[in-house]
Amino acid sequence: MKTLGEMLAAVVKDNVDRVAIVDGDRVLRYDALGTQVAELSARLYHLGIRQGDRVALFLPNGADFVISYFAAAALGAIIVPLNSGYQKTELRHFLEITAASL
Repeated sequence: MKTLGEMLAAVVKDNVDRVAIVDGDRVLRYDALGTQVAELSARLYHLGIRQGDRVALFLPNGADFVISYFAAAALGAIIVPLNSGYQKTELRHFLEITAASL
C-alpha cells in the first residue's frame, strides 16, 4: 500500500505541467505543488514533527490547506483538520482533545 506522499509523488511525476490547484487567482501546477509540499514537509520535520504526531490545520479550504495536508502526511503525521469558522473556545477544546503537537 502506498502512502499519500508516494501517491502525490507519482501524480506529480506523471503530470508535471498540468494544473493541480486553482485557488482564486492562484494557479499551481503539479511541479510547483510537489516542490511546495516538499519544502513545507522539511520545515515541519525541522520543527520536530515525526510519524504519529498530530498536526492541526486551521486553514480555509484552498491551496494552503492542500499543501499543508500533504506535507504533514508525507512525514506520517496525523492530520487534524479544524474548521476555520471555529470560535476560540471551540478551537481550544479540539486542540486539547486531539493533543496536537503543532
